[in-house]
Amino acid sequence: MRKICILLFSFSFTITAISQKKLNPTIGKKEFEISLFYHDEHNDDFYKQSLAGAQIVRRWSWKKNTKIGVGGLAAVQSDDPIAESDVVVYGALFGDITQFIDKRQKWSVTGQIGHGIFRRKVEEVNYYGNGVNKYTVTAGMYYSFSFNYRWIISKKILVISPAYNFRNFRHKNIEESYSPPAVYEHKSIDKYSGPGIRLGIIF
Repeated sequence: MRKICILLFSFSFTITAISQKKLNPTIGKKEFEISLFYHDEHNDDFYKQSLAGAQIVRRWSWKKNTKIGVGGLAAVQSDDPIAESDVVVYGALFGDITQFIDKRQKWSVTGQIGHGIFRRKVEEVNYYGNGVNKYTVTAGMYYSFSFNYRWIISKKILVISPAYNFRNFRHKNIEESYSPPAVYEHKSIDKYSGPGIRLGIIF
């Protein structure tokens, strides 16, 4: 993560020098963003995992310095909650609101809120051999907040965004015993969060 940030900083310094005097072609207009991202996350027990992928956002001008939009993301995360794979796929659909904080609309803050798309399930015979355990993990809410800077390159815009994610996962464990007959159910929510970086193009 540290090496990535250093490379992005060097890249951003060079591009900033090129784009200082160019006009922003998206002010007051709808726009389309495609970006790549990487996040390091941890839960309340400080168990770590990483999330890397791409997102697409469509935005429309709402007020003079505000844009609203909708988007989706597809990513891989480095932890499988049922321990069957090294990496698993995660997705999310979300609403997006971006507030610009300067006249040229190069600096902005963005908030995203939505719901994850994720499901992992495993069923196995219990330790005593007299029943089964059913364990399911599904996605919950997805939140992301970022601080953005835009470089104006011709009619396209490059954007870099230090960001912070919050993701919830719902855990459900059902224990079925045949002898004696019984069913036990336990539910919990696991919360992951962590910093990251996004680099994208806007047109």
